[in-house]
Amino acid sequence: MTRSAFLSVFVLSLSAFQGMAADDPVVMTIGPEKVRRSMFEYYYRKNADTMEVHMSPSEYLPLFEVFRMKVADAMAAGLDTTASFLNEMRGFREELARPCLVDSVYLESFVTEQAERSLTDVEASHIMLFRKQDPEADIHARNRIDSIIGLIRHGEDFSTLASHYSEDKSSAPKGGSLGYISAGRYPYSFESAVYSLPDGCVSEMICTPAGYHVVKAGERRQSAGRIKASHILKFVAPGASPEKEKEARKEIDSIYNLLKADMSAFPDFARRCSDDVGSAPLGGDLSWFGRGDMVPEFEKAAFSLSDGEMSQPVKSAFGWHIILRTGSRPAPGVNELREEVLHRVQDPRDPRHRLVMLHEIERLAAKHSLGIDSIAFARMRDEARRGEISPYTAGDSVLRHLRDIEMDWLYDNVAGYRNLLDEYRDGTLLYEISVSRIWNRDSGKDDGKLEKEWIRDMKERYKVIVYEKEFAKIK
Repeated sequence: MTRSAFLSVFVLSLSAFQGMAADDPVVMTIGPEKVRRSMFEYYYRKNADTMEVHMSPSEYLPLFEVFRMKVADAMAAGLDTTASFLNEMRGFREELARPCLVDSVYLESFVTEQAERSLTDVEASHIMLFRKQDPEADIHARNRIDSIIGLIRHGEDFSTLASHYSEDKSSAPKGGSLGYISAGRYPYSFESAVYSLPDGCVSEMICTPAGYHVVKAGERRQSAGRIKASHILKFVAPGASPEKEKEARKEIDSIYNLLKADMSAFPDFARRCSDDVGSAPLGGDLSWFGRGDMVPEFEKAAFSLSDGEMSQPVKSAFGWHIILRTGSRPAPGVNELREEVLHRVQDPRDPRHRLVMLHEIERLAAKHSLGIDSIAFARMRDEARRGEISPYTAGDSVLRHLRDIEMDWLYDNVAGYRNLLDEYRDGTLLYEISVSRIWNRDSGKDDGKLEKEWIRDMKERYKVIVYEKEFAKIK
């Protein structure tokens, strides 16, 4: 049976496997191996479907004994200790256990939340103070944000305070406005505050990797999907002189006037004239993007165009652009978004992956009555919500250790899991020992004779003891 078939059987039958270990006695020993009743029943019932003539458990027993002797012989030969075998088993063990290693209810609720948020863009403004390396200065920044929140609660104008106090130089001149934001573009704590606040309401202090924020939510609108565009950029450095500004504007106007007569020349002009070294060699192509991926001025202009339409020169923080919109995709539905979000949260590089990981640490530690440092864990969880925690932290090794404990527990307590894992192991060992003992031997004897000699030899070496009382209960 293939690995995928094994996994399908396991996932479909998982609920039936739970709780089967309470009455699973040893029914026989074959050499050093203790055979549980669940193992014998598993193989007996599995093979019953392929038997031309029905066999009782007692009639099937000799076939089972030979099978287990061959597996024992493979282990005696050390075939279960090779690096390739151990790596294969480790991978299969994890795949087989995967449905039990994740809290599917929590993961589904988290993924659904993210998918539903992705259907809506929310207008947001913020006041931000950067984190400080000096501890005292950092405490001062936090206290200052608290003071600003107090002023807002007492009726001070949010936009005016943002213009005066926010250290986000791109949004402060606009009264803190970030425009419309989309799900998945900002740290989870920031996003959650924006999406949870009613229109016009202001948050408490929000911590992110960049700093400390107070957020104001605005109107909501349906997500506009994604568009594809190309552009030509004439770069204007921050603080450039009026002469440089005027020169760039003159150049972009000249290019625009030429393109109005023949838009098909856009890629050629982009390659020759654009100052964007990333997109110029591609004819100005920026590929697909959504709300929040580009600077606000560029985004507003690009999303206002129709497919195939070219903008007039547009000014942004980078300089002057001419934008040609080349395609559009509508916003996907919740089910499609759910698949995309699920893929993202399973990527260790995604900050939201950390939230799922920390939930699993807490759940598995509680299940197995293992203590965790509650203060350190709370700190890690807060860092994950802020999007601050590194993708490669001690949390990964903690979770791997807890998952190993969970897989050991599954093997000891869930007969269906144990039997499927053992079947995969035994099938692999049976093949390898058969290759060694029969198929690759150059003895001049046919395979049938070699196998008979091998079985006779094993029966002398591996003693079989059947516990009749327990075995009789097998039907």
